[in-house]
Amino acid sequence: MLSPRTALALIALLATALIVHWLQQPPPIKDNAVLVDVPCVALSRLQVFSHRGLSGEGNDLPESAIVTESSFLALHRQGVTAFDMDLFYTTDETQFVAHPVSLAAALRVPSVFALSDRQLAAAVESVAPGRQLLRASRLLELASNLTLALDLKSDPHGARPLYRRQLEWLVHRVTTLQLLRSTLVWVADASLASRLQRTSPPPLKLGKPMYDVNVPLARDGRPLCARNQLEAGDAARFAFLGPSRRCASELLLRDGATARWRRAPGGRGWLVWVVDRPPELAELLQLGVDQVISNHPLMMQAAVEAARVRRGCE
Repeated sequence: MLSPRTALALIALLATALIVHWLQQPPPIKDNAVLVDVPCVALSRLQVFSHRGLSGEGNDLPESAIVTESSFLALHRQGVTAFDMDLFYTTDETQFVAHPVSLAAALRVPSVFALSDRQLAAAVESVAPGRQLLRASRLLELASNLTLALDLKSDPHGARPLYRRQLEWLVHRVTTLQLLRSTLVWVADASLASRLQRTSPPPLKLGKPMYDVNVPLARDGRPLCARNQLEAGDAARFAFLGPSRRCASELLLRDGATARWRRAPGGRGWLVWVVDRPPELAELLQLGVDQVISNHPLMMQAAVEAARVRRGCE
């Protein structure tokens, strides 16, 4: 017989799993109707990025954290041409494609940053026989006709110089492969962004992520994300802002600190994450956003295309 404490813990675990599963489900078809009210020009210029190489099918499975060359190419063949990918590095200083926290959970290890290349391969083989994690170098080789947004994660217990060296290697490879125009690199640290801008040729495109946690709130409860996340020199450092979906509102548009990105040519000053439901997308399109990151890129693209057909867009 279970003790009351154990029973409560199991109930909490089950409730959490059900909530996560619900959040990762595609929206009801009726939600797609809201996109019909969006102008054709906004629907036509939209670019949907796959978040972490996810397709929308099996997102809640642990194996979805393991990005392989075949899974990446399969998603591209289905019509996804833009990818927002997390990267991390091993003790051998090799960069791989995966979110380090999600991958560590899937592999049942404390941290992937503490693994060598060989140990990482063995850990992947133990939970997904026959699969090999995609290396960042190979991802870049495959990206000649794609759009990438790359987020190199740092080891929370690692040395800052190592992370800086890894980031500089990544920018160097992007430059060498002539991917500067089609690749965005996320950099949260302003000093690192300034260093990269000084040492890398234009048109290096750096993006600044914006979060909706630990920020002041407006009277209606919406986050005022620009208040403590933007600095005076950011307009010169960053080509893009990457607000979370809750940050991306008319409040952010009206904030004087975001004027530089609001005037960006073609409206491509924001890359918003994570947008998984058509009503959310419709609201963002009305604000002028035309690049979003989604856990369900195929479904979102299909919803947009259906709206284009119903509106008779060319």
